Amino acid sequence: MIRIEGVERLHGVRYRIIPDRIETGTWMIATAMVGGELMLEGARAEHLGALIDKLSETNVTIEKRNGSLRVCRPATQPLHAVDVTTLPFPGFPTDLQAQMMALMAVSRGVSVLTERVYPE
Repeated sequence: MIRIEGVERLHGVRYRIIPDRIETGTWMIATAMVGGELMLEGARAEHLGALIDKLSETNVTIEKRNGSLRVCRPATQPLHAVDVTTLPFPGFPTDLQAQMMALMAVSRGVSVLTERVYPE
């Protein structure tokens, strides 16, 4: 049983849960790896700034469109290596580090990924 104290009446509410930035980022990185185009409707660019910046450096095109993100990389377009340092929000998410390592494994050049959230 749930007992709620402190109010005489409850009322309904509409609430939209924000998109998960790790799930969104995983889809963005996957698209970058294999090439092609992906539209992520409802994605919040303001939650993904560090990732968007890094993917742009790798030669991936990311466009913000009416509350959505378009990720595009022609399969013939090479990926460039980048250095990444994980940081607390709004920095690069530590939970996207493994995905980014996989992307860097198929990129041209040498990348360095530095963990600053859990350095142990």
